[in-house]
Amino acid sequence: MSDFNFHTEGKSVVERWGQRLVILGTSLVTHLPDVDFTSMDALSREKTGFPFKKPSPKSLEQGISTTLVAVLSPDLASQSGAYLQDCQVCETREYAHDGNLADQLWELSEELVSNEFQIGAT
Repeated sequence: MSDFNFHTEGKSVVERWGQRLVILGTSLVTHLPDVDFTSMDALSREKTGFPFKKPSPKSLEQGISTTLVAVLSPDLASQSGAYLQDCQVCETREYAHDGNLADQLWELSEELVSNEFQIGAT
């Protein structure tokens, strides 16, 4: 269990779940330069051992469907912390359970947004 999960258990968090990155088919990123997926693939293989799969854009309906299933499905009530992909509960990769990687990601996130989050602090 990551530190985030540990700290939030004492708070009023009722259920937790994760969802795969969703890219909605919009024109919001048309001004951005092309992303170098070759470099992303090489980095992914180096860090995780898995190839980087270029995300396929989804419609708005497809993009929100997994979130709606996670929030509204009574079948998930007993699966707090589940990872969902395309409206289905899926297994996570082994590295997703690495507490050290979770800490590194948390610290990087705080650095990127210039804010330190005190989750679980009283």
